[in-house]
Order: sequence, then structure tokens, then C-alpha cells
Amino acid sequence: MKRFLFILVSLIFFNATQAQSCAEQIKQLYVNYMNGRSINQNLSEEMINKIERMINATNVNPILRAQDTNNDAISTLSVKELSDDWYMVQYQWKKGDVSSTKEIPVKAQMVDGECKITYITPIWNGNKYGDELLVGCKDMSDKIDQSSKLSFLKSFYAVYVSEYCNMPKDLNDKLSTLRQQHLTANAIKQYKAAADKELEDYRKGYDLLINGFDFDCAWCNNLEFKQLIDNTYQISYKKNGTNVYQVIVKLKKEGNKYLINDISLDKQSPRKTYGFTRRTNCVRTFLKLL
Repeated sequence: MKRFLFILVSLIFFNATQAQSCAEQIKQLYVNYMNGRSINQNLSEEMINKIERMINATNVNPILRAQDTNNDAISTLSVKELSDDWYMVQYQWKKGDVSSTKEIPVKAQMVDGECKITYITPIWNGNKYGDELLVGCKDMSDKIDQSSKLSFLKSFYAVYVSEYCNMPKDLNDKLSTLRQQHLTANAIKQYKAAADKELEDYRKGYDLLINGFDFDCAWCNNLEFKQLIDNTYQISYKKNGTNVYQVIVKLKKEGNKYLINDISLDKQSPRKTYGFTRRTNCVRTFLKLL
């Protein structure tokens, strides 16, 4: 019994020490980042890729939730352990001004004695944290259903947006494969034209199928499909219950297979635009620090 208690206490102590060490490492890497040093060794590859998507979607660096930093931010920086490998990074842009407080939930784990950040809560999710943020698409279809037009469309989008949620290292390749398999040459041409237009403003990775640069797990259950006329459907989803993003697609059947043949945006669907210089600097600064 005493041996069991000793082992139990040792494990608790080890976990507490490890958590404290990770919190300390997160704070240090934030200090390094605020001082213009690279932190890529403390970010998972998947997270590095997602950060660029989040920057393009919001024009805000998600590591800081700001476009710059200052001495007050560094001096007030703190990291608090939450639960289940989640931590809260907090600092004040203006020391003593509570209204300038930034809170950034991050998920991090110890790997070979080093703390790796595997997820940073996007700014659109506020200060929410917890693994439930990462599993919003878990109950969605994992294969394409060709039994009807609507079944095809729902299952295609379920598989497509789930890839964003899963955050695989080869996300772009997986999404490209899905488009090659289920879009006609005409739709692929429209998709590429929209992506190239955004690239002119240094925003890489625009996805016409979702009218955005990234898709959050929390939005999976908000997807809605409405038939407009015959082969034309409207796909819509809400971001945190506010703006409704809409895409119009037209389907075509080739043999026994439905394909997306045309993609356009609903005129009412919101699109964020930002100043060219600020957006460019934000992305370039982030990439330079990696």
C-alpha cells in the first residue's frame, strides 16, 4: 500500500513539475518572439501552417493577437496552466490598463523535454479553450455519398471541411485531391482564379469553396444546404453565430458521378478586406520570425 501511494504521489509530482516546466517554456518562447526571435522549434508543423491561414483570414498575428508588441507587453506577460495541456497566455498592451489585456489560450505538450505548441485558439473563438474546440467535425461523414445530388454535396463538404479541422501536415495536398476528384475543369478554373486574385494582395490559400482561408471545427455543425433551382445549391455557415458566409454551387452529373461544375459567391456573403500595406507587413513579419 505504501509503495502504491509513493508511486501515485511521484506521478502527481512529476506531472505537476512537467506542467510547470511547459508553462515556463511557453513564457520564454513568447518573450523570445516578442523580441524578434524565431520560435519555429516550439511550434508543431501543423500549427505553423494554420497560423499563416489565420493571419490571412484576420490580418492579426494569432500568436500575439496584435500586429506588434512593446515593452509593456513583455513586462506584463504571464502564462497560467488551465487543464488538459491547455495554458492561458496573458499580457497587457498598456501596463496597468486592464482594457488592453490580451488573452490567448494555447495547447502545448512536452516532447523530448521540450514544450511544443500544437494549437492556438483563433481570435474568433475569444478565450475559449479545451479539446472540444478540435473535434467539431468528428461526427461528420468520412466518405462521399453519390446516392443523390444533396447527399453528394453534404458528404463532399463534410469530408472537405473535416480536413481543415484535422489539420494534417499535408492539408493542401488532401484538399487538392478532393477538388480534382469532385470538381469539373470549369470549377477548378474558377477556384484557381479566385485564389490567384487574393494572392495579388499577398494572401495565400484562399478557398472559394468556403469563401475564406480557414475553416474552424466549431463551424462544422453550422453548415446548411439549400436547393435554389434544379442543380443549383446554396451552402452557408455562421462564424460564431454572427456573419453568414455563403457559396453558390452548380452540380453536373457525369456517368454515375455528381460533380461541382460552377462556384460563385452570394452577393450577401461577407468578405473582409484590409489595407494592403498592413496586411503584407503582418504576414511578412510572421514568416520572417519562423
